[in-house]
Amino acid sequence: RKKKWNYWCVTGKDFMFSVTLSDLDYAGMIFAYYLNYETKEFVEDSILAPFGSKIKMGEKVFDDAVYETEKCTVKMKTRDGVTELEVNWKNFNGKPLVSKINVHYPKGQETLSVVVPWDEKRFQFTSKHHSLPTEGYFIHGDKKIIFGKEETFGCLDFGRGIWPYKISWNWGGGTGVSTNALIGLNL
Repeated sequence: RKKKWNYWCVTGKDFMFSVTLSDLDYAGMIFAYYLNYETKEFVEDSILAPFGSKIKMGEKVFDDAVYETEKCTVKMKTRDGVTELEVNWKNFNGKPLVSKINVHYPKGQETLSVVVPWDEKRFQFTSKHHSLPTEGYFIHGDKKIIFGKEETFGCLDFGRGIWPYKISWNWGGGTGVSTNALIGLNL
């Protein structure tokens, strides 16, 4: 099964914001969330797009990724070293959500790209882009959060591949201690 995703996470001084477009061949998922570090308020919502309908994603990291319907628009477009993350979600957990965020790619920025070959016909390619200076805002209802370029960083997890029906792998934790969490996916 073909799998594509563009997962963006923006980490600011007080808030984290994330938006993702994914096309899993038989279904697409559009989701976003944000977290207030101090209050622990976590708000998320998602849309299921049968057979990935209305999701347009290229094969290369800087290709446009777009989902556009009457109820929700998500655009991830890169021009001249800046990726624009625009969201206009009319009913995001009961309130409108709008974002206009610019992620800057400094010259010489290093990334980590890996290909996992499962067999002659199946593989996973992932490219991680991290520590990217980011600025902009998101608005949810009457709440407006501004991200300043000096204290905000963006991270992209870009994935493309043709996966086996069932797969499991080990992930490491972010605390410096290996977590050895075995995850079984039936995607």
